[in-house]
Amino acid sequence: MKKNNFLFCIAFALLLTACNENLDHPNDLQVKNANDPIVKTNSSARATSTIKVGDFNGDGTSDILHTTGTIWEISYGGNSAFTFALNSSALAKDLVIGDFNGDNKSDVLYGTGAQWNISYGGTNLWTVSIATTTVASDLLAGDFNGDGSDDILFGTGGQWNVSYNATSLWSVVNIKSQIASQLKIGDFNNDGKSDVLYGNGSQWNISYSATGAWTTSITTSTTAPNLAVGDFNADGFSDVLFGTGSQWNVSYGGTSLWTVVLYTSTTAPDLHIGDFNTDGHSDVFYATGAQWNVSHSATSPWTVYFYSSVF
Repeated sequence: MKKNNFLFCIAFALLLTACNENLDHPNDLQVKNANDPIVKTNSSARATSTIKVGDFNGDGTSDILHTTGTIWEISYGGNSAFTFALNSSALAKDLVIGDFNGDNKSDVLYGTGAQWNISYGGTNLWTVSIATTTVASDLLAGDFNGDGSDDILFGTGGQWNVSYNATSLWSVVNIKSQIASQLKIGDFNNDGKSDVLYGNGSQWNISYSATGAWTTSITTSTTAPNLAVGDFNADGFSDVLFGTGSQWNVSYGGTSLWTVVLYTSTTAPDLHIGDFNTDGHSDVFYATGAQWNVSHSATSPWTVYFYSSVF
């Protein structure tokens, strides 16, 4: 009897230790529910993502660019085997995606710390752009003058500078203190020009075309690192998605109150936005490390798109 009590105590102690470890590391928990086939992976591992989303062949369907440290390869449509794109050691975290020459194909910008290099279409050899010390983490892409080519915005901490088409010298467009990590880009008034959204912890503010004064949007504590932007209902206005850890909420147009669109444990830092079925609605792409999943329009249950360990 004493032996059984002793064994029971040991088992209970081990169980208690395991529970405490999980409580201390909540991001390591695997979260699943009946509406969510996705297993949430360790957030520290997600930070090493090796992919970017863009339309690199201009067919209207989003593709997946994978960087290995020696080459780039592309899965066209996000559901095909990788095709070799370019010999390059530049990694996804160091790249900015945009259409900088207005040909409807996504291009790749890489800041070396001394200059910007652009690979047009993600498959062409580097073209040297401008001399600048700024790198990807400092930069945001958007079409701020509505000419059909993406530009680069850089917040210095005191002002916003824009390089039009990522080839012109800096132009000061606004006196604002916010930097890239605090901001999201979208077209929130459907005028063909990219706007800048900033969450200050109590509300969202929008600077239209990056040149306007702040316009207050909605009251919310959410901030840029936890948000994803896309046009999920295809009305021409950019929308904002926020994952709570149990569901996705969308603010349509970036000005409406939250609408619950899907129950899932995935959150914005792990999500990529693109149009994977060419219907004009933005979709949400999530790589688990075993497979790629897409939620069309951010409202449909996950569809397994491709089996791949790449994320």
